[in-house]
Amino acid sequence: MLRRGDGGRKTGSLNGQAELTPRWKKQHESPHSTLHLRHIVFILDKNRSSFVSNLMARKAQDVTDAELAVLQTLWDRGRDTIRRLTDTLYPNGTGVHYATVQKLLERLEAKKYVKRNRNDWPHTFQPLLDRSGLISQRLQMTADKLCEGALAPLLSNLVRASQLNADDRQSLRSLLDELDDSVDKGVKGKR
Repeated sequence: MLRRGDGGRKTGSLNGQAELTPRWKKQHESPHSTLHLRHIVFILDKNRSSFVSNLMARKAQDVTDAELAVLQTLWDRGRDTIRRLTDTLYPNGTGVHYATVQKLLERLEAKKYVKRNRNDWPHTFQPLLDRSGLISQRLQMTADKLCEGALAPLLSNLVRASQLNADDRQSLRSLLDELDDSVDKGVKGKR
């Protein structure tokens, strides 16, 4: 059966039915095109198992920008309702904005980043992940992608690329000293 507007043309019949050949197929056919496609499919199939295993190994789910805006508001307030969040994020918002915030909260709840209190009416939401937890998670995800999981190259680059003032540098030194002290205490305690 022929349909109009599908970009094809009649090329013959198969059991009395018209057969369609898409225009792109005729324009791009060459003796090597099938070989290239088979080669690409082989490569994709060969790498699929490692790609799928890497996808399955992901533990942390990233937060979208819209979800982050909701989380930031919850971090500032501690606990809030959908209506108050909507009024904050979308002043003069409509029902569509309310539904958007509701969906974002459902996603964050599924990711275990917020908790819904069903005992309150209307329901309230509170963050389960704090700001520093999200920062750590995102830094680790970036290190996994770019530095094979090593944080040192990522942090070194951040320190070198940013213009740290004297207070920031002193804060970093103090943090490193604290980490060294805690590691030293852990090593002495095991002896």
